[in-house]
Amino acid sequence: DFSIRAQTIVAWLDKAEAPDLGGGLGLIDLGPKEEAGAPAGPAGERPRARATVLGGGPAGSAIPKALLGIYAEGAVELVSGELTFRADALYIDPRTSHALLIEPRFESNVALRSVSDPVPVFVRAQEARIVAPGVAVFDTAEVTTSRANDRVLLKVARLTVEEFGEAKAKDPLLMGFRPLGTQRFTAQSIQGRVEGVPVLAWKEASFGSKGMRDFPLRLRRVDAGGRTSFGRYAMVGFGGQGPKGVDDPWYDWVVDVGGYTKRGPALGSELTWDRKAAPGSPRGVKGRLQTFGLLDFGGKDRNDFVPAHVPRGEVLFENRWDASPTLRVDAEANAFSDRGIHREFFESDDRNHKDRETYGRVRWREGGTAATATFGVHARDFVTETLGQPELALWSESRPILPAGSPVALDLSSAATASRLVRKFDAAVPDEDYEATRIDVTERLYSPFGIGDVRFSPFVGGRITSYTDRTDGGDDVTRSALETGIRGNLQLSRDWDLFGGRWRLDGLRHVIDIDAGVTASLGNDVDPADLPQFDRVDVEEERGEVFLEVRNRLETRRTVVVGHEGGKTQVRRTNGTLLDFRARVALWFDDVGPYGRRGPGQIETWLQAELIPGRAWLKGSSLTGFQKATFQRSSLGLEWALRDDLATAFGFRHVHDLVLAPWYDVYWRWNEKWGVHVSGIHNFQDEPASTIKASLLRFSPDHLFEVGFSVRNADDLSFFINFQPAVGGTPVDSPFDPREPIEFTP
Repeated sequence: DFSIRAQTIVAWLDKAEAPDLGGGLGLIDLGPKEEAGAPAGPAGERPRARATVLGGGPAGSAIPKALLGIYAEGAVELVSGELTFRADALYIDPRTSHALLIEPRFESNVALRSVSDPVPVFVRAQEARIVAPGVAVFDTAEVTTSRANDRVLLKVARLTVEEFGEAKAKDPLLMGFRPLGTQRFTAQSIQGRVEGVPVLAWKEASFGSKGMRDFPLRLRRVDAGGRTSFGRYAMVGFGGQGPKGVDDPWYDWVVDVGGYTKRGPALGSELTWDRKAAPGSPRGVKGRLQTFGLLDFGGKDRNDFVPAHVPRGEVLFENRWDASPTLRVDAEANAFSDRGIHREFFESDDRNHKDRETYGRVRWREGGTAATATFGVHARDFVTETLGQPELALWSESRPILPAGSPVALDLSSAATASRLVRKFDAAVPDEDYEATRIDVTERLYSPFGIGDVRFSPFVGGRITSYTDRTDGGDDVTRSALETGIRGNLQLSRDWDLFGGRWRLDGLRHVIDIDAGVTASLGNDVDPADLPQFDRVDVEEERGEVFLEVRNRLETRRTVVVGHEGGKTQVRRTNGTLLDFRARVALWFDDVGPYGRRGPGQIETWLQAELIPGRAWLKGSSLTGFQKATFQRSSLGLEWALRDDLATAFGFRHVHDLVLAPWYDVYWRWNEKWGVHVSGIHNFQDEPASTIKASLLRFSPDHLFEVGFSVRNADDLSFFINFQPAVGGTPVDSPFDPREPIEFTP
């Protein structure tokens, strides 16, 4: 496991430990012997042999005990296990753990949490000094994670390498270093270059050991381009991890600096945190804080909204604290300067994220019982929302009423809320705000029983909702209703001994679930128009329903990789679904449906099918009303990863009288360095609209460049340039992110 090779080697030996020339070292190899007829070198000289010193030292050291010192020059190569030093010349004093290397090259690796395989680290310098066991200093050094000429390169004035691994007898040390990539790197006076172009300068960064404290390149992202409404724009993000001195960082920060030629300068930031009380503990805290500010001198947004003042900005905050297995505290806060800032500059978040709210909530849960306390704040005067100030809720599910062993099972389920509800309207809406105290209690008694393979669950209960202290001018109202119904369930299954084949079967099971029942709400004689309207509870009315739901599943066993630990892959066995189709038919009495809907009933379907194992999926859903057989909404998508470097997804979305939009998403990486990504969606109904996006991808082992353009509604043209680091050759964000998510690794 230990060797030194060079053109010239001078070794000092301890005579007591090496009475004969090879005894203390194991072997001194002077290279292959010259054979008759071998070609001569310059001036008739024979090729010079390379000398090699081989040997293994005592426990705890890779260097032979007999070696007092060694000098080597000429293509020097020092190897100990996976640890490699190369240099033009070196001198080693193993007794004091001192060494000097001229023009050294050092190879190691860094273990990261985000990738399964260690990331290589290559270091070059003018000289290196080993000044103590496990401590080396490289002067005027270059650090990369790739030998490619398009790499990200860090030029540093001084690089310190410290051994942080635990010494073990089976891992002999080389001057205090382990051969397993457990070093910590600290770089000072850093200049970063991407494909030869300087992009940043930084005072100090550290990475390595068991994890990464600071990413070697603090440049996190670059988003640049042009847009009809923005002009030319660029946002550059710098970031880091922390806290310092901790191998496993629990927070990450990024600061974005830039601006828009038609709008003005901008500044943003993002701080994320995820800290567990202990590894694997359910207790911990995680969240995110995002800010954005802009001196907007452009006048108006794309939808012709004109901001009342500058600067414009927003703050988004989300946090979850699991104080114990039973206690959770959630908080969310959002502050926007105006109604247009979020949609104009964060359109994707505005479309896809849940409605932004500002509230705090405490939840306690024990077994089948949970309680919450919520308090909301109307932080934005340009939205209409209902707030609980406060709202208390209690849920209790399937609590036994009769003792165990009783001939009849009787369970109680309860749901109760008490709240002071406030309806706040958009400042541009002429309606007046109003409040009311609402208490809503639902109690149901279930008495489940079985007949053969069929499981029945009849219930009877009541619901009372009262509204008091109203400020909308209405009278106090109490609404009550009797609720009753019965539900039956039958599950059928069959197994086949089928293995292998195209779907990589490990057994095959067909499962059919049949649910049928009838429910009714009786005695409610209060017109919803007489109630203050806060949410869907207020539009409930007397109604009845008969339903039938059938679900078909084809399942097999699959092995899933869940992690990597100690150099071993952790797996678990789970059920894999080949086909899942579900349909639910509901018929409504007197054409009265839930939450104010009207008609004889509806049918809802869901579909998920694996067409090619791990490669192609078909997904869809629909909701159809029986009134004139109208499609209320539907979607269908095919996702197909033909290879690891070629994937596509396409389908359509439909919302009655509003949206009829086919969409597509194609990704192709035709070699290690180049790829392309094209996506689009086109709405042909109501207000026709379309968006097309195309980009060229440039891959490198340690970064990804994306250059492209997008066109929206044929008149909003933009182009963009994105940059992001890669870890172990894998970009931080996947270059293929279809509208319907699939599992895909480039």
